[in-house]
Amino acid sequence: MHDSAIRHLAACDESSRIAAALFESTVQIWDWDSGRQIAEFETVLDFGGRRLVLAAAGSLCVTGSWDRGLSAYSVPDGACIWRRPDLTKIQLLTLSPSGREINCGFDKRPLAVIDASRGDTVRTVKNALRIFCSRLSSYEFVQERKIYRIVGNHISEIPAMSFALVDAALSPEAVCLSESKPGIRCIELKSGEQLWYNPYLGTNHVAFCAADFNFYCVAMENSPPHDCSLVRLAPNIMNCDQTAFIGPCWEAAFSQSGNVLITMRGDVFETSTGRLLSQLNFPQREYPDK
Repeated sequence: MHDSAIRHLAACDESSRIAAALFESTVQIWDWDSGRQIAEFETVLDFGGRRLVLAAAGSLCVTGSWDRGLSAYSVPDGACIWRRPDLTKIQLLTLSPSGREINCGFDKRPLAVIDASRGDTVRTVKNALRIFCSRLSSYEFVQERKIYRIVGNHISEIPAMSFALVDAALSPEAVCLSESKPGIRCIELKSGEQLWYNPYLGTNHVAFCAADFNFYCVAMENSPPHDCSLVRLAPNIMNCDQTAFIGPCWEAAFSQSGNVLITMRGDVFETSTGRLLSQLNFPQREYPDK
């Protein structure tokens, strides 16, 4: 049986470049507009968490690991620009709204904001495990151990519904949350009040699409073969729209704007329409038949 060898994905808004990482450390750079692979190089990346981002219009690839720190590589030559071996047990990397900083979340230490071009620590955020932000919003959504904080003109505290936050996305007015407990909820940023809760959808990936100002998710069916679909979200399950059928797919990534979705199978979708923009020839790996 053959399946995609890709285990991490990251997309760039300013260009059509995609970073696709094999298990464990090899990163490939693809251009979805031309359908060509333009680079391949070794990094410190290892399996687990979300430890891969593209910055500087796709000319900088930043990867993290559990025990080998954080490093940045130039694209397409793969030269190491800077390395921070002191930053271990990395769980999540996200870009700041400007794209000039990396939010580096850890297992058991305060989140560090890193200058993407130099690797310097700009600041640390006490008690924060992860920070989610958006170019469209003046708010930040901060995950702490037992509570979430909406940080803007004021600070609102939001109780967690489960032991783990899977993903979050911000619009100008709201934040959409996916947690380990099945269901998706939407919270108003200004008041901190819940706008809606949909208990029927489970997902590892949510996004706010700047093209049509809607929230989207990659929803997975509960029963085998666990096919996935790109879904436009709404408070009521009856009003949610399937914009594209994805099929079996356990890893995907939205661009920072939410305008593009890429999957481990090499499919690139326009989020707002579900239109297939490109099919990339990602490497395959042979696995034993079950």
